[in-house]
This record gives sequence, structure tokens and C-alpha cells, in this order.
Amino acid sequence: MNVPEFLACPECHAEELAWSDALPPSPAPFDSREGLVCRACGRCFPRVDGVWVLWTDQVKALQYAAPEADAPIADRVRWANLQIYDQVSDAYGEHCDDLHAYRETILFLKALADDLQTPAPERARVQVDVGCAQGVGLEIGPQGYTHRVGVDLSLQNLRAVARKGFIAVLGDAGALPFRAGAIDMITCFAALHHFPEPAAFMRSAHACLRDGGVLVTGGDPSRRYGHLGPLARLVWEARKPVYRTMSRVSGKFFLHRDRRQQQLGDLAEYQRTGGGFSPDALAGALLEAGFPAPRVFHGVDPGGRTRFAAPPWKVFMLKALSLQNPWWVKNWVNLSTLARKGEASQAAER
Repeated sequence: MNVPEFLACPECHAEELAWSDALPPSPAPFDSREGLVCRACGRCFPRVDGVWVLWTDQVKALQYAAPEADAPIADRVRWANLQIYDQVSDAYGEHCDDLHAYRETILFLKALADDLQTPAPERARVQVDVGCAQGVGLEIGPQGYTHRVGVDLSLQNLRAVARKGFIAVLGDAGALPFRAGAIDMITCFAALHHFPEPAAFMRSAHACLRDGGVLVTGGDPSRRYGHLGPLARLVWEARKPVYRTMSRVSGKFFLHRDRRQQQLGDLAEYQRTGGGFSPDALAGALLEAGFPAPRVFHGVDPGGRTRFAAPPWKVFMLKALSLQNPWWVKNWVNLSTLARKGEASQAAER
């Protein structure tokens, strides 16, 4: 079996992973006897339907049992993401990954990240997309990478990624299972607000990137975007029973099948429901992770030159009800970040 050379143990970080076809039995759906064994710590990582299952001990436990009600919020958020996206994987790929504006955002941001990289050493180039869903972030944009790798918690998502011919890795964003300095570009589109600990992801990404490699994120709500006044919040909550009814006749409402699914969805989007990100906090987390001077901006242009059309009507209404100017782009356009390891870049937008 050809094992990607850039994989590493997510727990002890050892780079000594050996192929085995005699793993100890595991419960379904991870009941493959084939996979990797860490020579340093002895942990086993099955390979299921073309997916490298490089889970942390924490993620492994969540695959088999729900966390207790008093468990740490990080565990509950991970479990909610695992549950809901295993359920709605195909619908998400059909109705969200195909949105023109989303695909255009990915195209522009990946082009920026590709241009920002310093020249790579003479070796295979590797792009990793974290929170990859069914792999749209790997399909779009610069293709000059020998290996394109999708990381997600959902086995259903990753099966689709593997079927498309990409390397699929089940892993935790806060403990990426890659060798130090092995990755050229790490992307994260519309996923950072699903992470219970974004700062842990940024530290892990920094460790995995080579010097001159780039981290780019996009599609995440700012504090201004996430703010809802009392009247807007009433309208936001009132839509939920309407959406549950609409889910019976339209696949576009796949996240609203029932009350329980809506609750899981809110928990899964932990940072959005918690109010979104401040640009200063994102820049600070990237600085603390080791990126010298990250860029934090709205939309797809770090220079702020992008001209935006009117906001979607639902966003316009919520901003107006919240007594925010619905025409001001910082009130409704998502945040992006761009950071290069080991190289100074322009100061973050405030």
C-alpha cells in the first residue's frame, strides 16, 4: 500500500506510521483490519473505504458514543458536527457546494494563497483543505499540487472525497495528522466557525506548513455579521418551524428536517451562533500561532477594493431589524484570513 509520506500520528506526532493488514477488530463502520500503526505509541488507525482514519483519542471516542451533557463544550461541538454532516452529506454537496458565489470565493482566495507562497523546495506539493465536506475546496482553483488532501470529521463526506480521487483523512482540525513542515497550502472554507477551538487549528496548521507555506480561510461570520438585535432574533427563531415544514417539500432545507436537527446545526456552527469573529481576535490568534503579520479582511480582496452588490434579502431584513446599516459591507460580508509562515505580510485590517 502506498502510504502518503506526509502523514503523522495525531497524538504523539511521530512520523513513523507503518502499514498493517492485521489491525485489531474495531466496531463498525471502522471495522477494517487494514490501516496504519504508529511505531512510537502503538496507536492504530484503520483505512475505511479509501479514507485514512487518523483520529485523536478524543475523536475516536466521539465516533462511538455521545458526550455527556456536562462534557466540555469542545466535545459537544465536535460530536454535533460529526452527527449532522454524516446525516446530510449528500444534500450539502448538492445544495451548498454548488452555490456560484461560494465557488467563486474559493477560486479567488486560493489564487491569492497560491500567489503569496514563496517558492517550494524540489518535492511534491501538498494542499490540505480542512473541514472539506465533499471536497469542493480541492476541486476549484490552482491545480499545481501533487497531492490534494481533504480533512473532515464526517466519514460520509470523506467517502465522497475519496471517490473523487483525492486523499481523504478523518481527523481533528486542532490536531492535524501531518508531518511538521510538510504542507504547502492549508485552506479552510466556511468551516472555521464550526471549530470549537479555532486557535488550536491555527497552531496545528502553522506546525504543518513549510516555511513560506500559506494558510487561507474564508466564509466565516464577523461580529457585525453575527449580531442580531432583539427583534431580528425573534424573526430568526420564528423561521425555524417554517423551515421544518419546507424541508418536507424542498431539499434546500435539508438542515431543518426536525427540531433536533436544527439544534444540532446551531451547536455545530458554534462560533456563528456565539456571535461570530472579531477581526482583531482572528489576527491575534494567528499571531499567537506563529504567523508574523496575517491579513484579515472582508470578502476576497485584502486591499478592500472589492465592490459588493446588495446583501441577500434575508440578511438585509435582519440587519435593518438590528438597527445596522444593511448596505455597509462589514455588516454582512464574511471574513477571510491569509497568512504565510515565516514571512512578514501586511498588517491585519481592523
